[in-house]
Amino acid sequence: ALKRLPGAGTAPTVWSEFGDLARRIDAEKRFPGGVANLGQGFPDWAPPEFVQAAARRAASDASPAGHQYARSAGHIPLVEVLARRY
Repeated sequence: ALKRLPGAGTAPTVWSEFGDLARRIDAEKRFPGGVANLGQGFPDWAPPEFVQAAARRAASDASPAGHQYARSAGHIPLVEVLARRY
């Protein structure tokens, strides 16, 4: 028989945390046009054409690096840019 973990279904999850964060930031009106929470991947709207075009370009990229998860410590070029900024 399956046993649920204590708090399963009621404890915060990464998805509920992202959802709460997106709603909170959106309510603060920090970003023109609002915030899109892509955490769970169930949008109820069609993405803008520029997002669709970027996704098609990324999916057709022949380089193996374009089709891999980033290493756990982050994507090196992005980490380097963030390190210089912060």
